[in-house]
Amino acid sequence: MTKNEKNSEYKYSTLTHVLFGFGYFSDNFLTGAVGVRLFAFYENELLLPVVLGLIAYIIYAAWNMVNDPLIGYFSDKPNRFWKKWGRRFPWIVAATLPWPITYILIFVCPPVSEVGALFVFLWLVIIMCLFDFLYSAWNTNFYSLYPDKFRSHKERTRVAGISTAIGQLGIALGFIIPPLFIDYGDQSTYITGSIAIALIAYAGIFLMYPGVKEDEVMRKRLFIIKPEEKKESFFETLKFAIKQKNFFVYLMAYLCFQSFVFIILGSLPYFTPFILQSEAEVESLLSIGFLVGSLASIAGWTYLVAKYGNKKIFIIGFIFTGLALFPLLFTSSVPLSFIIMIFVGVGVGAIWIAVYPIYGEAIDEIVLKTKKREEAIFFGIRIFFARFALIVQAIVFALIHMATGFDPEQAIQTPLALMGIRIQTALIPMLLLFLGAFIFWKWYDLTPLKVEDIKLRLKELQI
Repeated sequence: MTKNEKNSEYKYSTLTHVLFGFGYFSDNFLTGAVGVRLFAFYENELLLPVVLGLIAYIIYAAWNMVNDPLIGYFSDKPNRFWKKWGRRFPWIVAATLPWPITYILIFVCPPVSEVGALFVFLWLVIIMCLFDFLYSAWNTNFYSLYPDKFRSHKERTRVAGISTAIGQLGIALGFIIPPLFIDYGDQSTYITGSIAIALIAYAGIFLMYPGVKEDEVMRKRLFIIKPEEKKESFFETLKFAIKQKNFFVYLMAYLCFQSFVFIILGSLPYFTPFILQSEAEVESLLSIGFLVGSLASIAGWTYLVAKYGNKKIFIIGFIFTGLALFPLLFTSSVPLSFIIMIFVGVGVGAIWIAVYPIYGEAIDEIVLKTKKREEAIFFGIRIFFARFALIVQAIVFALIHMATGFDPEQAIQTPLALMGIRIQTALIPMLLLFLGAFIFWKWYDLTPLKVEDIKLRLKELQI
């Protein structure tokens, strides 16, 4: 195959694929930094009682139930910007410009000793909801572009591979960079780190913009939907989405994966000082191990996805990552923990390579049924399930800390509290991954043959 023949398989250039991938970078960089730091910062540094932290997360979950799907619903409604700017691009720009600033606001809240627990609690709730509103507004529209902009299996796989590499770099840097600024017990260092994180996030956002612009063909395709066509209500669409088996199975598996991500990463600020008895810089070292493993494995997993299909590699990634976590139940060694994180990164690389093509498959099946492209509301539902993982994290942390007597003001924890930290870092994430693998193996039935048939029928319908 000549170079020109190979390039003809893709509608967009490699540069567009790369710039689109910086959306993954911005997403994972900032949300990764939040997932690692938020709960531990408010419990360990501001000394917010763990029960109030849990209540704040529950309120946030209630907000999420309305915020994410509704943004998707309203962004799918036709408006006067579509013809010139497209359906997604205006939302992405409007939400990403203020979004990194809300990350800084997380860390400027005074401690409980100065303003009281109620003030800190309210600050946490308000900032979490504002952060998530802006995140949902751009993220819903960004990921809705993926199945619409990239239509062929080959281009989706290629974009997924490039975006996974860039996205893994983002999530790893979100773990690596903050500890380089942080001194445990010194809030000013957290604020300095948050400013640095926000500036890097802006760099990724500005690089993303050219990759997410909708071309003329995409804008014209929007008006295949007639203005007089009846628009289902939000709740009718939500009910329909939940009834789609493969989409719902994907959501359940993705919830297990995201819960694993938030729990293990949120555990690092506990595991590092109390189990490894090390400073914050060791968090960066463990994150580097994760980055090395994930980046080194991407080419191999991309090849295997093309050969064996998304479903098999997705399941293998869940099981591999779960098994890799097991030694964290026993080790107190920094070098061994570093090696373990390399293998965790390898497993996560497989999940990341397959997760967005699988989402695209499930959405294509829905589009074929409805004869309409309304990806944003479905991605809004997906974001809700993904962000619900933060609630799972908060419940796990709160229950374990209360049951084991963890005390953030004590430098030396009891043996029971130390075992609790190991359980939240390794055992529970491992069980969640095994559960996700079982759910997906048992009920997801979009085979490669079914996927290709759906694509052909969509092409015939020109949607």
